[in-house]
Amino acid sequence: TMFGTANQPILKNQSQGFLATLYNPEKPLSVKISNSNLSVWHLLKDSTDDSRDSWQKKASIGSSFPDEVYYFHPIAFVQHLRRLIPQSLRFPLASRPAKIGTTESYKAGMRSFGSGRSKVNGQYTRYHAGCDLYANMGDEIYAVADGKIIGYYRFYLKTSALVVDHNDFLAVYGEVQPPATNDHYVYESQFSNERKGLPGNLSVGSDVRRGQHIAYVGQMRYNNNNKITIQGVEVKMLHLEMYSDTSTSIPTSITAGYPLTDLENTSNYDNVTAKAYKRRKDLLDPTSKLDEMVID
Repeated sequence: TMFGTANQPILKNQSQGFLATLYNPEKPLSVKISNSNLSVWHLLKDSTDDSRDSWQKKASIGSSFPDEVYYFHPIAFVQHLRRLIPQSLRFPLASRPAKIGTTESYKAGMRSFGSGRSKVNGQYTRYHAGCDLYANMGDEIYAVADGKIIGYYRFYLKTSALVVDHNDFLAVYGEVQPPATNDHYVYESQFSNERKGLPGNLSVGSDVRRGQHIAYVGQMRYNNNNKITIQGVEVKMLHLEMYSDTSTSIPTSITAGYPLTDLENTSNYDNVTAKAYKRRKDLLDPTSKLDEMVID
């Protein structure tokens, strides 16, 4: 337990290697963390700015201190600090995609952002709005950053999509497994192993942490239940899309269709070269983000 006064730079500290100076809980405080050769300085805000982890609160422990006393929760305090220190995004799968002995790049062929789709009379009428990460059906999918689940709905070929607001961007984790209910598709018991839904107690509104298991890779099937193949090879994947505008809410009802799809938008985009992606105008190309992501 650590505690200190609002106006004087003192702390009682039982966490070895941990030093902090509190000037005023209503203003940013200057914190130094020291452990062996590690020394990090960073500005923190009062806990009122962070509803998820309250790392300080007022305490009443008698009159031996000259002013108001605040408790500090060491674990929550460190978690708060970690969120303020920039972290690399986490790759959403346990390993980089591979396919039958060869590396399968999300930057090549049909898997890449902007590749052609839906050819009519020799011309593409739509272009790929994300990157496809080939994987095995049922593989775990991880949150690339901290965030909040804001959508989970039917998506494509008997798979679903999970939308997470990651504070700086929205991520659509597409072609994931739907729930074991009729909410997204009519339930078919013979495919129950393809209907795991979301792990744990996750649902729309849940907060998620970077690296947390949030979904499972789905199995795409046509209406006749045949699996999807490309050039004779069965494919399963995580389809990842990103959007820059986190201020716009999205409908979660399946009656709303695909909430980030705009079938009329063939040229009006803020962040990418104009093509008929047929998505919301704040669409991002996730390629460079995927290149930078790490596997912990």
